[in-house]
Amino acid sequence: MVYRETFRELHGVEATAPIVGTWAYVDDDPDWAQEFGKRYIGGYYESVLRQYQIEQEGFWNAKCYEYYKKLSAAMRRDGGGSAIEFFASLQAYGTPEQVLGTIRNIQSQIGNDSTVHVFSYGGMSYDDAECSMRLFTEKVQPDLIRSASRRRRISASSICSMRTRRIHAASLHPLKEARHAQQH
Repeated sequence: MVYRETFRELHGVEATAPIVGTWAYVDDDPDWAQEFGKRYIGGYYESVLRQYQIEQEGFWNAKCYEYYKKLSAAMRRDGGGSAIEFFASLQAYGTPEQVLGTIRNIQSQIGNDSTVHVFSYGGMSYDDAECSMRLFTEKVQPDLIRSASRRRRISASSICSMRTRRIHAASLHPLKEARHAQQH
């Protein structure tokens, strides 16, 4: 899990599980889902780029905005198409199976326990957003709930096992045993 490994390297402690957000679109028709998802996710991201004027040079010198300087250079080269395609490639859109695969891929890389999905964006009609959200709820969410439940059970048993080992190890250390006896 890239996120947790990087966090551990930088900070020397384990990271809590992050919450990941995606723009989601689900449809049973794979061609329609791909076209529609890209169109509206791309439209949303175009509006973000316009709103925040990322291509403007003022952004380039701001501390912690070095990434935007590189993004802006790429946008000038191709009119923003690669930035929009890249953003869209990170989102969960497609058939229920494709969306579930994308979410699981994100979980395997990031190590998140929770994902928040945005269903209405980029000028999409509310009817289309509702259909997508209902299909997600019917066909994707049950699998996510089952796998989250399994991960929590595994995680809880691992934590209990670690605590038991620590208690046992502490009881083997004579000074800790003496300290424990004095306290009780």
